Amino acid sequence: MSTYAEEKKADDAAKAKRAKKYRYEPVLFDRCNPPKGLMLGDTVVKVQPHGCPKNGTMRMTYVGHPETGELYGLVMIASLVEL
Repeated sequence: MSTYAEEKKADDAAKAKRAKKYRYEPVLFDRCNPPKGLMLGDTVVKVQPHGCPKNGTMRMTYVGHPETGELYGLVMIASLVEL
């Protein structure tokens, strides 16, 4: 029997694999305040954490790992280049 957390993690990973991929190229705002674990040129996907403002609010979006969907942080939309 699996737990809710395990099922959610598997569901998030499946969503991330289907999501559109982006390359992270930080603009000035993201260079001054970079998300932890995210480097120039990394491939990311947009994710929507529960209880957070929708992606695109104030020209910001949440990004995560392209395979697992693990959240990296909040970045400017201008920092993402579609692959």
